[in-house]
Amino acid sequence: MSTLQKSVFPWPAYRSIAVLGRQFDLPKPLSKDLFYQVIGTWPRLCSDVIFVDYQRKIFYLADRRVDPSGPWMIGGTILAKEEELSAAIRRLKIETGLTISPKRLRFVWFKRYIFESWDSACYLFSLELTPKEQKAVKLDNSEYESDRGLKPFSRQDLAEGVKKDKGRESPFPILLMAYDAIFSG
Repeated sequence: MSTLQKSVFPWPAYRSIAVLGRQFDLPKPLSKDLFYQVIGTWPRLCSDVIFVDYQRKIFYLADRRVDPSGPWMIGGTILAKEEELSAAIRRLKIETGLTISPKRLRFVWFKRYIFESWDSACYLFSLELTPKEQKAVKLDNSEYESDRGLKPFSRQDLAEGVKKDKGRESPFPILLMAYDAIFSG
Protein backbone atom coordinates (compact mmCIF):
# COMPACT_ATOMS: atom_id res chain seq x y z
CA MET A 1 0.00 0.00 0.00
CA SER A 2 1.42 3.40 -1.00
CA THR A 3 1.94 6.29 1.45
CA LEU A 4 -0.96 8.15 -0.23
CA GLN A 5 -3.29 5.18 0.21
CA LYS A 6 -2.27 4.88 3.87
CA SER A 7 -2.99 8.57 4.47
CA VAL A 8 -6.29 8.55 2.57
CA PHE A 9 -7.42 5.16 3.89
CA PRO A 10 -6.06 4.95 7.46
CA TRP A 11 -7.77 1.64 8.29
CA PRO A 12 -6.45 -0.20 11.34
CA ALA A 13 -4.80 -3.56 10.77
CA TYR A 14 -7.16 -5.17 13.31
CA ARG A 15 -10.80 -5.95 12.51
CA SER A 16 -12.29 -6.07 16.02
CA ILE A 17 -11.89 -4.24 19.31
CA ALA A 18 -12.48 -5.16 22.94
CA VAL A 19 -14.48 -2.70 25.04
CA LEU A 20 -15.22 -3.46 28.70
CA GLY A 21 -14.44 -7.10 28.16
CA ARG A 22 -16.71 -7.47 25.12
CA GLN A 23 -15.43 -8.02 21.57
CA PHE A 24 -16.90 -5.89 18.76
CA ASP A 25 -16.30 -6.32 15.03
CA LEU A 26 -15.24 -3.17 13.21
CA PRO A 27 -17.02 -2.21 9.98
CA LYS A 28 -15.28 -3.03 6.74
CA PRO A 29 -13.53 -0.08 5.07
CA LEU A 30 -15.16 1.58 2.08
CA SER A 31 -13.84 0.82 -1.36
CA LYS A 32 -11.69 3.59 -2.85
CA ASP A 33 -14.44 4.54 -5.35
CA LEU A 34 -17.13 4.67 -2.67
CA PHE A 35 -14.83 6.65 -0.35
CA TYR A 36 -14.34 9.37 -3.01
CA GLN A 37 -18.05 9.34 -3.83
CA VAL A 38 -18.87 9.97 -0.16
CA ILE A 39 -16.32 12.73 0.39
CA GLY A 40 -17.48 14.34 -2.85
CA THR A 41 -20.73 15.17 -1.05
CA TRP A 42 -18.92 17.21 1.63
CA PRO A 43 -18.07 20.90 1.23
CA ARG A 44 -14.59 21.44 -0.16
CA LEU A 45 -12.31 23.82 1.75
CA CYS A 46 -10.84 26.42 -0.62
CA SER A 47 -8.67 29.48 -0.74
CA ASP A 48 -9.45 32.01 -3.49
CA VAL A 49 -7.82 35.24 -4.65
CA ILE A 50 -9.54 38.04 -6.50
CA PHE A 51 -7.45 40.58 -8.40
CA VAL A 52 -8.44 44.19 -7.74
CA ASP A 53 -7.59 47.73 -8.74
CA TYR A 54 -8.46 49.66 -5.56
CA GLN A 55 -8.22 53.08 -7.16
CA ARG A 56 -10.46 52.29 -10.15
CA LYS A 57 -12.69 49.91 -8.13
CA ILE A 58 -12.30 47.12 -10.67
CA PHE A 59 -12.04 43.32 -10.39
CA TYR A 60 -9.92 41.33 -12.82
CA LEU A 61 -11.43 37.89 -13.41
CA ALA A 62 -10.55 34.89 -15.54
CA ASP A 63 -13.03 32.86 -17.62
CA ARG A 64 -13.18 29.35 -16.18
CA ARG A 65 -13.60 26.26 -18.32
CA VAL A 66 -14.83 24.20 -15.34
CA ASP A 67 -17.64 24.74 -12.79
CA PRO A 68 -18.51 27.40 -12.06
CA SER A 69 -17.87 28.36 -15.67
CA GLY A 70 -17.68 32.02 -16.59
CA PRO A 71 -15.79 34.81 -14.85
CA TRP A 72 -14.21 33.68 -11.59
CA MET A 73 -11.40 34.14 -9.10
CA ILE A 74 -8.10 32.29 -8.91
CA GLY A 75 -7.87 29.57 -6.29
CA GLY A 76 -8.84 26.11 -5.25
CA THR A 77 -8.72 23.35 -2.69
CA ILE A 78 -6.72 23.68 0.51
CA LEU A 79 -4.62 20.56 1.05
CA ALA A 80 -4.59 18.63 4.33
CA LYS A 81 -2.63 20.51 7.01
CA GLU A 82 -2.11 23.49 4.66
CA GLU A 83 -2.88 27.00 5.90
CA GLU A 84 -5.33 29.08 3.88
CA LEU A 85 -2.75 31.76 3.03
CA SER A 86 -0.24 29.13 1.86
CA ALA A 87 -2.96 27.55 -0.27
CA ALA A 88 -3.75 30.91 -1.88
CA ILE A 89 -0.06 31.46 -2.72
CA ARG A 90 0.26 27.91 -4.08
CA ARG A 91 -2.87 28.25 -6.25
CA LEU A 92 -1.68 31.63 -7.57
CA LYS A 93 1.59 30.03 -8.68
CA ILE A 94 -0.15 27.03 -10.29
CA GLU A 95 -2.94 28.96 -12.01
CA THR A 96 -1.15 32.19 -13.02
CA GLY A 97 2.58 31.51 -12.79
CA LEU A 98 2.97 34.39 -10.30
CA THR A 99 4.98 34.15 -7.09
CA ILE A 100 3.45 36.59 -4.60
CA SER A 101 4.41 37.49 -1.04
CA PRO A 102 1.68 36.45 1.44
CA LYS A 103 1.93 39.93 2.99
CA ARG A 104 0.28 41.39 -0.12
CA LEU A 105 -2.93 39.39 0.28
CA ARG A 106 -5.84 41.03 2.14
CA PHE A 107 -8.35 38.80 3.88
CA VAL A 108 -11.91 39.51 2.68
CA TRP A 109 -14.08 36.73 4.16
CA PHE A 110 -14.72 33.10 4.85
CA LYS A 111 -18.00 32.04 3.18
CA ARG A 112 -19.67 28.96 1.83
CA TYR A 113 -20.52 28.84 -1.90
CA ILE A 114 -23.20 26.33 -2.83
CA PHE A 115 -23.84 25.49 -6.47
CA GLU A 116 -25.72 22.54 -7.89
CA SER A 117 -22.49 20.87 -9.01
CA TRP A 118 -20.27 21.74 -6.03
CA ASP A 119 -20.20 23.00 -2.48
CA SER A 120 -17.22 24.90 -1.07
CA ALA A 121 -16.30 26.75 2.09
CA CYS A 122 -13.82 29.38 0.93
CA TYR A 123 -11.37 31.87 2.29
CA LEU A 124 -11.25 34.90 -0.01
CA PHE A 125 -8.29 37.22 -0.31
CA SER A 126 -7.85 40.28 -2.54
CA LEU A 127 -4.64 41.20 -4.34
CA GLU A 128 -3.69 44.27 -6.34
CA LEU A 129 -1.32 43.32 -9.15
CA THR A 130 1.33 45.64 -10.52
CA PRO A 131 1.09 46.40 -14.27
CA LYS A 132 4.14 44.15 -14.77
CA GLU A 133 2.43 41.28 -12.91
CA GLN A 134 -0.78 41.74 -14.92
CA LYS A 135 1.22 41.29 -18.13
CA ALA A 136 3.07 38.28 -16.68
CA VAL A 137 -0.09 36.32 -15.77
CA LYS A 138 -0.18 33.00 -17.62
CA LEU A 139 -3.51 31.35 -16.88
CA ASP A 140 -3.60 27.58 -16.49
CA ASN A 141 -5.19 26.41 -19.75
CA SER A 142 -6.69 23.29 -18.16
CA GLU A 143 -8.88 25.45 -15.90
CA TYR A 144 -9.20 28.83 -17.63
CA GLU A 145 -9.72 30.22 -21.11
CA SER A 146 -6.10 31.33 -21.11
CA ASP A 147 -6.25 33.08 -24.50
CA ARG A 148 -8.75 35.57 -23.05
CA GLY A 149 -6.54 36.67 -20.14
CA LEU A 150 -7.89 38.66 -17.19
CA LYS A 151 -10.96 40.79 -17.86
CA PRO A 152 -11.91 43.93 -15.93
CA PHE A 153 -15.30 44.03 -14.17
CA SER A 154 -16.92 47.05 -12.54
CA ARG A 155 -19.78 46.79 -10.03
CA GLN A 156 -22.18 47.62 -12.87
CA ASP A 157 -20.78 44.75 -14.97
CA LEU A 158 -21.30 42.32 -12.08
CA ALA A 159 -24.84 43.61 -11.39
CA GLU A 160 -25.71 43.19 -15.09
CA GLY A 161 -24.37 39.63 -14.90
CA VAL A 162 -26.69 38.92 -11.96
CA LYS A 163 -29.71 40.25 -13.93
CA LYS A 164 -28.74 38.40 -17.11
CA ASP A 165 -28.25 35.07 -15.30
CA LYS A 166 -31.33 35.38 -13.06
CA GLY A 167 -32.99 32.03 -12.55
CA ARG A 168 -29.92 29.95 -13.34
CA GLU A 169 -26.76 29.04 -11.47
CA SER A 170 -24.25 31.85 -11.81
CA PRO A 171 -21.05 33.10 -10.17
CA PHE A 172 -22.21 36.74 -10.42
CA PRO A 173 -24.07 36.99 -7.07
CA ILE A 174 -20.95 35.83 -5.18
CA LEU A 175 -18.74 38.19 -7.17
CA LEU A 176 -21.10 41.10 -6.51
CA MET A 177 -21.08 40.35 -2.75
CA ALA A 178 -17.26 40.22 -2.86
CA TYR A 179 -17.15 43.55 -4.70
CA ASP A 180 -19.32 45.19 -2.05
CA ALA A 181 -17.26 43.65 0.77
CA ILE A 182 -13.97 44.84 -0.72
CA PHE A 183 -14.96 48.35 -1.88
CA SER A 184 -17.56 49.34 0.72
CA GLY A 185 -15.15 50.40 3.42
